[in-house]
Amino acid sequence: MTLLSADQILGKHPLPYEDIDIPEWAGTIRIGTITARVRDEYEEKYFADKETVSFRAFWVAATAIDEQGNNLFKPEQMEALSNESSSAIAKLFAVADRLNGITDRTLEALEKN
Repeated sequence: MTLLSADQILGKHPLPYEDIDIPEWAGTIRIGTITARVRDEYEEKYFADKETVSFRAFWVAATAIDEQGNNLFKPEQMEALSNESSSAIAKLFAVADRLNGITDRTLEALEKN
């Protein structure tokens, strides 16, 4: 077993992403793997607005990125995204879930909080 150093880890690995065709919106959306910082920021916003924001839309907003890897949606746009096509959101959520490791246990913890 080889133990990694901080220098071998930090900033050395590109975050994977996947482009998904969304016919409902007549285009393609890129879903990426997010950093711990971004995840924390979006979870904080979700808990503040969970009465008006669907979890699936929240997770899509947190993971959708542009060509440069920047967030496509701002946290304050999650509520508006919640009002978009459920089939489009479901497709994107499935990829976001797979790339970022949301588990049933995580979903249960989010719902309890």
